[in-house]
Amino acid sequence: MRALLSFVFGGFLFFAGMKLLVWSLRQFSANRITKHLSKAAGSSWQAILSGTVATCLMQSSSLITSVTVGMVEAGLCPLTSAIYITMGANLGSTLIPQILASNLPPLEVFCFITAFIFAVCKKKRLAALASSLGLLMAGMKIMSVAAAPIAEHPLFRIMLMAMCEKPLLAILFGAMGAAALQSSSLVVATLLVMVRLQVVPPVIAIAVALGSNVGTCVTAMLAAVGTGKAAKTVAIFHLVYNSAGVILIYPWLEPFAGLMAWTAADIARQVANAHTAFNLFSILAAWPFIPLIFNPKKGTLQAVANNIGLKH
Repeated sequence: MRALLSFVFGGFLFFAGMKLLVWSLRQFSANRITKHLSKAAGSSWQAILSGTVATCLMQSSSLITSVTVGMVEAGLCPLTSAIYITMGANLGSTLIPQILASNLPPLEVFCFITAFIFAVCKKKRLAALASSLGLLMAGMKIMSVAAAPIAEHPLFRIMLMAMCEKPLLAILFGAMGAAALQSSSLVVATLLVMVRLQVVPPVIAIAVALGSNVGTCVTAMLAAVGTGKAAKTVAIFHLVYNSAGVILIYPWLEPFAGLMAWTAADIARQVANAHTAFNLFSILAAWPFIPLIFNPKKGTLQAVANNIGLKH
C-alpha cells in the first residue's frame, strides 16, 4: 500500500510538473505560437513542421490541436493546413519521452535551487520553468523507487499477463489512461519506469504508448463541441488519424518492437524510439492522401463532412 501511494505521489508530481511546464512555456510563447501556426499555410511540410515545433515548445499536443481547432473556427487557419498541423503535433509530443529515456543526472535539487533564485529575483516565469523541470525529475525518481514493490503484487501480475496475451488490452489501457489524465507524457513516463525495471515487456509498453496517442484526442473533441463543420472535421480527423495508425500497426506489433530493438541497447530508449517512429511513419503514410481527401475544389471535403454527419 505504501509503495502504491508513493507511486501515485510520484505520478502526481510528474503531472504537476507537466502542467506547470505547459503554463510557463505558454507565458513565454503563447501569442508567438498562435501567430506562427496561423502563418503555416504555405505548404504541407511547413504546416507539419509548425505543429511539431509548436508542440516541442509547448509540450502539449492536446493544447496545440485544441488551439488549431479554435483557429479554424475563427477563420485564422485553412482546414488543410490545420490537418497537417495536428499530424506534426503528434510527432512533437515525443520529445519529452526521448528526454526521459536518457540517463539524466539527478538535477532536481539544482532545478529547485535555480527556481528559488529566479523567484527571489522576481523572474516568475523562469522560476516556474525551473520548478517544473524539478518536479518532472523528482516524480520520475519517486515512481522508479516505488515501482519495484508494485511489480510483485499479484493483481499487477494478473493484469500484466492479460495484456501479454492480448496486446489490444494494452492499447486500450494506454488510450483510457491518456484520456483520463489528459497527458500521454505521464503514461509514457510510467512505462519508461516499468520497462527500465524490466517489469513490463517492451512490446506491451509500446502498445500502451501507441494507445496513449488515441487517448489524447479527447481534448480536441471537447474543444470542437459547438463549433462549425470545419473545426469539427479537424477534431474528428485527429481521432481517425491516430486510431487508423494503431489499427494498421497492430498486426505487426511484435516485428515493430523487434525492429526498435535494433535502434538502441537500452529498453527504455527502444520504447521512446518506437513512440517517435510510429508518429513519423504515420505522417509519411497519410501525407500523400491528405490532398485527395481534403480537396474543396473537387468537393471531397463536403462528401467527407456529409459522411461523418457534420452540418452547418
